[in-house]
Amino acid sequence: MSRRSIGLLVFSLLLALAAAQRSAADTEDYSIDNYELTVQSMQARTSVRVTMDITYRIRSGTKSTGFKFIGDYEVEQLSGQDGEGRVITTSVEHQRETRTFRADDPFVELYFNFLRFLNGLMVSDAAFSHVVEYRKGDGRIKILCKDPSRFLGGVINRAHAAIGLSATLSPPEFYTGLLGFETGRTAFVEIANPFPQENRRVVIDPTIATTYRERPMNYERIAERLASFADTVPGNCLALFPSYAFLSEITGRMRLRNKRVLIQRQADNAQERDLLLQALRSAIFGDILLVAVAGGVFAEGVDYPGEVLKAVAVVGPCLPALTLEQQLLKDYYEERFERGFEYSFVVPGMTRVVQAAGRLIRSPQDTGVIALFDQRFLHAPYRHYLPADWLPEEGAGALVGNPSEVAEEFFRVLSLRR
Repeated sequence: MSRRSIGLLVFSLLLALAAAQRSAADTEDYSIDNYELTVQSMQARTSVRVTMDITYRIRSGTKSTGFKFIGDYEVEQLSGQDGEGRVITTSVEHQRETRTFRADDPFVELYFNFLRFLNGLMVSDAAFSHVVEYRKGDGRIKILCKDPSRFLGGVINRAHAAIGLSATLSPPEFYTGLLGFETGRTAFVEIANPFPQENRRVVIDPTIATTYRERPMNYERIAERLASFADTVPGNCLALFPSYAFLSEITGRMRLRNKRVLIQRQADNAQERDLLLQALRSAIFGDILLVAVAGGVFAEGVDYPGEVLKAVAVVGPCLPALTLEQQLLKDYYEERFERGFEYSFVVPGMTRVVQAAGRLIRSPQDTGVIALFDQRFLHAPYRHYLPADWLPEEGAGALVGNPSEVAEEFFRVLSLRR
């Protein structure tokens, strides 16, 4: 097979269409000037090399710069025109006509990935940001949707009725706006926790500070207080951190007497995560402290039934990392809601806290202790996102205590009740 350059006809048309429509919606901060896509057959191979060149301008008045994507794909047929102008039937068109689509065909996957990317460009408005990123010589373009209400609302509001159900839909006005619910048609119902209050104890340790600046000075104290709490609990514990880096700093300093420590690693695959869950659920060789990241597989969507879990510790409000995407969300929420930091950082962080703590009590028979390690849980705006059924009549201040002492007292009283 000789080397030759082949233009993808179907892609070229789509790209030209997207470029034309995009030019009408360019912003002052970002514009795409040109697309060019080529496919090159590889000598003595059945694969083709796909090259996509995008020329873009970050801000008006600056020089345009280029972005390139290159990848090799196995295909049965090529697309577009050859060097003499003869039309070649595309692989995608051939499979559509013969109804021979295969889910594992990488060329089909590439085709639809480009369609989704171009559709994202064509519908972009102020609710979207386009992010150009370079890492170790590789570039990528991301389309960040900051507000899906235009699209979700179009679907939701065509229905006779829709129900949004979650334990973490707070504040309601924030989610109403972002999900596209019409204000005049929307009612809020808050249902009390049906499980016995005496089956759970919540404690806040105000002697801990986990802000990024104060964190290093608190590593030793966090490790000591967390280890003491875990050792006191008669059963398995789950401890959750905002990041793997923070987790690593603490686990390296902890010294436990009564618990084996299992640690979630960033590189863990699905099989390794399953082994950790299996160890926690069996605990043949004694009680376990499982240390993981908030927002991950061990903190959301996993049940620990019966006696599998007796305590959850959350270290800090678990705010998202400060990235360009989060800063773009913050700026957008500030402009729309005038609560940029709260909605882009505090709400997702405290949602993770509540979801993680919710792993503990899943039935009327479950019992345990929720320990929050950070003084910020006592102050606005974080305090406002603690569930109402966690708070005594005296307020959040009544939850202050030493987690190990509170756990010891709770399980002592619980044993007397039984």
